[in-house]
Amino acid sequence: MTYCEKIGLKIGDSIRVLLDCGEFVKGEILTLSNDDGSACPDFSDQNGDAAYFLLTANGGEGLGWERVKDEREGEKMTYCEKIGLKIGDKIRVLRAYGEVDCGEILKLGYDNGFDTPDFSDKNGDAVYFRLTANGGEGFAWERAPDGEDGGREMTPCEKLGYKVGDDFMVLASIVGFKSGQVVTLFEDDGSGSPLFKGDNNTYTLCDGKPGAHLLLDKVCKIGAPLPDLINKIKEALEAQREAEFLVDSLVEEFEEKFEAETGLKCSVDTIFSRL
Repeated sequence: MTYCEKIGLKIGDSIRVLLDCGEFVKGEILTLSNDDGSACPDFSDQNGDAAYFLLTANGGEGLGWERVKDEREGEKMTYCEKIGLKIGDKIRVLRAYGEVDCGEILKLGYDNGFDTPDFSDKNGDAVYFRLTANGGEGFAWERAPDGEDGGREMTPCEKLGYKVGDDFMVLASIVGFKSGQVVTLFEDDGSGSPLFKGDNNTYTLCDGKPGAHLLLDKVCKIGAPLPDLINKIKEALEAQREAEFLVDSLVEEFEEKFEAETGLKCSVDTIFSRL
């Protein structure tokens, strides 16, 4: 029997190098191409080039090398194959990338071997998307459920580019929040009034921390390109405070003069109620 036959290694079987050995580096995959009867038979590497590896080197099996259990591991796999993404599979984008918006459904049309395979959008147009960008699967994209065709309507938050964890300024005192305070988007529930976390004197969230549902038109994302709107709000609030101060001063002046001229005490509210 040949050495390979004694250890049960057949032509087509693959091994993984565990220790650097000569021209071979740890982790390299070799496939047995010819059993010449020796302990140094003919192998081919992942590029198909001939390689001669001494099976008894560095302590032999278990120390110097091990058998590759997954037969596909001995082949040169594409990035999509490594992560189990096949032609026709669909993904949902979780973070905008280039011209691809958050929430879009992309379909894998061609596996070019890289992490930027050919995708198409719901209209069939080719789009560029890198699978490893922004943290990759679970962060930048997720696998779309079977049957999802890309027609899923984006949530109000997704349409505005808002993501969980983004900070916002409250524009009006409402549902326990105060005007001008900073809150954080806690959960995008798909509605126009998602959950926000922040100091709240009325409501608490499921985790016990203060927060509440808040209409999106009552907040402004911090860092968003809306400086004109924010300045207008500040000016309006300042004008409101000045107007309230002026009214209070006039009311106080009227009540003092009324009492001086008539000898009676009477509030402005009482007079207005009789007009």
